[in-house]
Order: sequence, then C-alpha cells, then structure tokens
Amino acid sequence: FLDVRTKTLAYEWKTTLGTGGQVKTLAISPNAHSAVIGFTTGTVSVFDVRSGGILGTLKVPEGEVLKANFYSRSRFFTSSADGSIFLWNTKELAQASPTLLKSHMDPAPFVLSTRSGEFIVATQTNKLCIYSNMKGGTQMDCQCTRLQSENVKGTLSSIALFPENRLLLFGSDNGNIELLC
Repeated sequence: FLDVRTKTLAYEWKTTLGTGGQVKTLAISPNAHSAVIGFTTGTVSVFDVRSGGILGTLKVPEGEVLKANFYSRSRFFTSSADGSIFLWNTKELAQASPTLLKSHMDPAPFVLSTRSGEFIVATQTNKLCIYSNMKGGTQMDCQCTRLQSENVKGTLSSIALFPENRLLLFGSDNGNIELLC
C-alpha cells in the first residue's frame, strides 16, 4: 500500500503462499476489510486488509483471472479467460464451491456490478450482457446484445459505469470513448 499523503510505501504484503504469477486484477470489499487479488495462473487470494493475513487461496476451474470485484461485503465474482464468471463467498473459503453464473464463448474481461445487484458483462467482441434478478444464488435473468458499430467504433478496451444514472462509458482500441444508456 502506498500512503498518498506522505508519498511513502506504507505496507507490503505477501498475497499468495506459492507462485501466484502476475497480478491481473485487484478489488477491495465495500467495508474495506477484505481484498481479492486475481493472478494470471488462475489463483485468487483473499486477504484481510487490516492484518495483512491471507484468508484463503482459491483456484478458478479454468484459465487466468481477468477481473475480480466485490458486489457485497462477503461475495465477489471473478471472470476467467475461458469466459466463465464465478460467484464466490468469503465466508466459505475453506470449502469454496463457486457458483457458475455464466460461461460465455468469448473471454469476459469487463465485468461490473451495480448497486441494485445486476452484473454487466462486456466482451472484446463488443457483446454486452446484463444479468439481473438473482434467484436462489445461482440463476439470473440475462439480456444480451451486440453493440452496433455506429455506437462503439473499434473493439472494446474498457468499460465504466456511472452509478447514479446507470450510463455506460465504453473505451475502444482506437482511442474513442462513447457514452451510452
């Protein structure tokens, strides 16, 4: 951790017990007590930010971890290079059995969650899926569409969400950004 007030290194933590590979994604829980780190080896480490202790190390079933993010204090999701999106619970790290939300044909490096519990997934092939209405922790309603070339010129390279009005900001490989509702 870097202390931005003093511009000095505040903490350095070992985040995996073995060879984790390259850090691909980081996420902090809403209450700032836990952090999730996704590695190129498909390993996910969960650690306590307050003590620096590793709470658990998980392995996604296939491929590297592209994105990890919390959507509640104890639940987070990961997206993998094989297109799988898994839902994890930090309270069940000892016998972790992730819930497979969806397996896409393409890798899904862009995954966001909204305040209302929806998941927004975008692929590099300009496909956009919105998952809503979580049912029993395993199934969600899904609406998918392909972004039109007149709306997003080029290939998606990043995505951001304006939480208040739910507008999406898309970045593309040609340097353009587009704001869509």
